[in-house]
Amino acid sequence: MRRGPDPGTLDHALAQQALAAGAEIRFNETVRHPDRGDVVAWGPRRAYILAVGYLFTTDLADGTFAVLDDRLAPQGYGYLLVHRGRATLATCLFSDFHREAQYLERVLDFFQRRLGFTMREPRRFGGFRYIGVNPPVPGDHLFFAGEAAGVQDALWGFGIRYAIRSGSLAAAFNASGDRREYIRQWEEKIGRPLRASFVNRLVFQAGGALGYRLLLRWIAAGRSPGDRLRRLYAPAWWKSAMFPLAHRAFGREERPVLAGCICSWCAARAGEAVAGPA
Repeated sequence: MRRGPDPGTLDHALAQQALAAGAEIRFNETVRHPDRGDVVAWGPRRAYILAVGYLFTTDLADGTFAVLDDRLAPQGYGYLLVHRGRATLATCLFSDFHREAQYLERVLDFFQRRLGFTMREPRRFGGFRYIGVNPPVPGDHLFFAGEAAGVQDALWGFGIRYAIRSGSLAAAFNASGDRREYIRQWEEKIGRPLRASFVNRLVFQAGGALGYRLLLRWIAAGRSPGDRLRRLYAPAWWKSAMFPLAHRAFGREERPVLAGCICSWCAARAGEAVAGPA
């Protein structure tokens, strides 16, 4: 899946669907006072995860590669995705944000040494992500979607599916819908797997290097990696019992803004533009 304004990307396809449904899209406008029934989707307001990387073209064959190593991505992961000559390489950090450039170059070196590729026309990107857990109870006239509602996976930091689900729910119920039914559906489609992801994150961080190795072996041993990963998010009594502890432990590290620092977090907090992945 590709992101961006070009035809063939998720963003372009969604925009075309909105226009076909009669929506009007206004760019570079700030809405100070949302109207009744509006859906707020303004993105993250705090940073729990930092992702930085390169977009580039390459002759490398299609593939999906990942690495778990705190020397390359503290408490996170690095990845390389290649599809039809387009590639994305990134490191996702859950701590030590201010050394993002060092970790990114380590991830790049790791994959280059193992796969032997060169980057053509590389473009740097970076961005941060916010994760919450409380259901976004609609107010008298507003609904929240995506990272504005905090719906982002706590284990890996992914959120596109959550964003689409939360936006769809907000649009379906609008300001005149049944709030109790809205919360019930939010809990079923978003809340339960989201809380499970907090427990997954707690176990993942506690396991350290040995835990990373065991997790990868467990995923690889299954007939389908997707089936194994879905099991991680399945509701269970012990996950419900552990959730309060996992929630308290998540995001406790302060993310200070350092004077003169040019990392993506400090640049974003200073009001500078930070490009996102396409």
